[in-house]
Amino acid sequence: MNNSLLANMLIGLSIAASTVAAHEFIAKPDTTRVKAGESSQVSLLETEVYIQPHRLPAGESRATLIREAGAVPLDLIRDEAGKRLVARFASTDNGSMIIAAETQRQRPFNREEDSPLLRMESFSKALLNADANSDLHTRALGTALEIVPMQNPAGLVPGDSLTIKVLFNGEPVSTRVQASYDGYSEKEHGYTVKTQSNDAGLVDIPLTAPGLWLIRGKIKREPVLEDGDHYEASANIVFEVAGTPVAGSPVASKH
Repeated sequence: MNNSLLANMLIGLSIAASTVAAHEFIAKPDTTRVKAGESSQVSLLETEVYIQPHRLPAGESRATLIREAGAVPLDLIRDEAGKRLVARFASTDNGSMIIAAETQRQRPFNREEDSPLLRMESFSKALLNADANSDLHTRALGTALEIVPMQNPAGLVPGDSLTIKVLFNGEPVSTRVQASYDGYSEKEHGYTVKTQSNDAGLVDIPLTAPGLWLIRGKIKREPVLEDGDHYEASANIVFEVAGTPVAGSPVASKH
């Protein structure tokens, strides 16, 4: 399996949940703006209704706070009633941050007695304190599967588009990409955008409403591992779209 750069940094507390699920693994922050000296938290959850918790993440979950100054592993607190794992953190400055989370799990691929395994990895990045003067949010972290914004997410408003690149083991990959925002639908997998990245891994995502957005992708390899096991990975980014056009945005320039 790929030992990514982020996997080497993620040395925080691991919590094994008791269930296995195919739901989307998401790092959902309480807020995307955390000022210097303030504390906040992020919830690691699994769901099919975006972005509300449905069950505790399955497998081994980790979270890391990434700043320009480096990476800090975060302890995870199990919240059974809230169906989530909670990571609390403090901001030392107003600079851009990323909460990078991952979970790994496996199960039999089929019901046969000698079934190979299906090995699953999920990666989520919450983009905090988006700053036009920082390129932190546009850098690849090196996870096995990754969604990378190709432009700074600072100042995004409804009517803008965000170009993203999908990377698998550091290389561009063509795969299905979906997007939604918090509260858009109460139905499972309620996407506002269903599209596909091209051979260069690129795709434009139209942003149609304000709120907390999710862009996700997934790949499957059957089988790809030397021992005959199957593999799949999912990845997403979570970021804020402001409520009205702001100076410098493509929408504002039209007015």
